[in-house]
Amino acid sequence: MTPDSLREHLVAIMDIVRKRWWLLALPVIAASLLSMVALQLSSMKYSSTSLIMLQAANRGPATGGGGYHNSTMEQVQAVEAWLKSDQVLADLVPRMVGYKAPETPIAAMVQKRLLAASLSLEVVGNSVLQIKMESDKPEGLGRNLEMVLSRLMEGLTGPEQSIFSAPQFMKMRRNEELAQTEAALTRAIEKSGAAAPNQVRSDLQRLWAMGRNVKPFSRETEAGLAPRPSTLNAAQTEAAEQLRRSMPLAPQALAELERLYAAYQDAADRLAAVQSQPGAARGNYVSIFSSPEDLLIVGRPQDPLTGESAARKIAIASVMLSLVLGVGLVVLAEMMSGLLRTRRDFAAATDIPVLARVPKL
Repeated sequence: MTPDSLREHLVAIMDIVRKRWWLLALPVIAASLLSMVALQLSSMKYSSTSLIMLQAANRGPATGGGGYHNSTMEQVQAVEAWLKSDQVLADLVPRMVGYKAPETPIAAMVQKRLLAASLSLEVVGNSVLQIKMESDKPEGLGRNLEMVLSRLMEGLTGPEQSIFSAPQFMKMRRNEELAQTEAALTRAIEKSGAAAPNQVRSDLQRLWAMGRNVKPFSRETEAGLAPRPSTLNAAQTEAAEQLRRSMPLAPQALAELERLYAAYQDAADRLAAVQSQPGAARGNYVSIFSSPEDLLIVGRPQDPLTGESAARKIAIASVMLSLVLGVGLVVLAEMMSGLLRTRRDFAAATDIPVLARVPKL
């Protein structure tokens, strides 16, 4: 392309822009205005991050073929699953800045789900764990993340209350069952209106012992080795009926109390059986890393100074697209106008070569 031809094309482009500028500017102006409104209406997202060095906590031998990286990924996935469990979240939510006690169970569940959604864990490289926490408010975000880190370190380096061995879990469940059955029995005795609740309880224990054909409070019963029930003889049956008649209770109420007391004693027997089983003591640790006490935390999380808006990227993209649209409209309008602006246009339209051009006066 000769200098004259280049100059000619530049003049033509400037002329087009001068006449068609509004087609170029209109989409850009519209997109800019809409983007400004979207930025004003959209909420800002703030994030605080913290880094944990994992390499010192993994002292096991490294494996080839990316085995170390896969092991680290699995460890981080296990940490995230534990950190976002309902038990840990229920402990974390009250520690957050601006916490308000929920009025309903649904509100408490929503608080836990929002906290879980705000947390993300990502492996950077092969030995760095980045923990990120997001919020729509910057105040207290650094402290909240520090509370999460503190809870994480508690689980990794100390006894974890939400992790149980099989015997510990069974003992906990048996204690809860015993407490529930005892509470149900106590409420039923109070509801019966008996003047001497302790005497009623003692009589129920005697009836239960007669039905089991054992002595009250035997060592076998306390050890969880209660013998099988046997058929009562005539004398035992008559003694049990006399005891029932001596109790100032309606037959239906007495039958219900006997049923509840039997359930209470069954729960006590099951608890005694679990307690009598030998089991080695163990520490309740989140055993994910081989040496969790060597985890290194890089600095303390801080409140963010600036935030990000989800509409910002959309706004930039919309302005760029509007610019492309404006250029397309200008080109389309110029193609449909039929104006001849360059020597090539004149030569193509007339099939006659252009010998000279008279400059604009």
